[in-house]
Amino acid sequence: MHNLKVTTVTTASLQLREYPKLPPPNDTAKETLVIFFSWLGASEKAISKYFELYHSLGYDILHVPGNVKHFAWPPTSVSLARTVLDYVCTELSHYRFLLIHSTSIGSYNYTSCLMEMNRNPVKYWNFNLRLVGNVFDSITYGSYERMRIGVSYGLTKSSFIRVLLQQLFALYFIVTKSTTVDFYKEGMKTFNENQAEVPSIFFYCKNDPLCDHSLIDDMVSDWRMRMSPPVLSVCWDTSVHAGHLFKQKDEYLTYHKSFMEAVRNFQTEKRTKTQKFHNKAKL
Repeated sequence: MHNLKVTTVTTASLQLREYPKLPPPNDTAKETLVIFFSWLGASEKAISKYFELYHSLGYDILHVPGNVKHFAWPPTSVSLARTVLDYVCTELSHYRFLLIHSTSIGSYNYTSCLMEMNRNPVKYWNFNLRLVGNVFDSITYGSYERMRIGVSYGLTKSSFIRVLLQQLFALYFIVTKSTTVDFYKEGMKTFNENQAEVPSIFFYCKNDPLCDHSLIDDMVSDWRMRMSPPVLSVCWDTSVHAGHLFKQKDEYLTYHKSFMEAVRNFQTEKRTKTQKFHNKAKL
């Protein structure tokens, strides 16, 4: 029996959680690790639904939780990114393929990983080479103003406190522009322009105050023109930020299934190309 796992990573420690044994997965699932970047303030109950989804498909999961400090002080996000990259490239090197699932502000921490890979391509080539898919779920995208709104929503349910936090963040960004705002702008550019060419899917909605859906529409169109792997998108008129799996469950699972089929096809093609390369090398 294959013992499916969730490993939670922080800058301070790595904690292993054992989950119930399920029937042996197929070979592709055994080779693949899902790296799940969760949203700010995500409850264990909500996150467990995503873990159940991937465990039902036979995948192990590396969970990277988000913290307000990662957004408020980008060097902490960079530190987290290095921890994730180093751990995946050494301790988790036995996984042949990597699948990214980032939700809301979790995409910000994944973007820090992309930026770090750009700065150190030789050190992290192994990570980039193993990527086979991206799930971008309710990403906070559009401007750093939307990001600070997203953080306020993740910290409290009080409308009054949210407005207060947004104003405080605005003043804070003026003082720390070179470390915060400039980093966010670089991150937006990196996210759009420096993704691995792998199958991707976007889940988002038009009524999400944390996301500019028109900019995601434009980004999806741009990716489809310049990338050969499929770029899928699902945009609802009305849904819930970081809650599409719950609010739109049937549709979400249907589109996710189609995406996973694209990932498996991509993995087969990648495996075939690798085998051909090895065969030529032997000649």
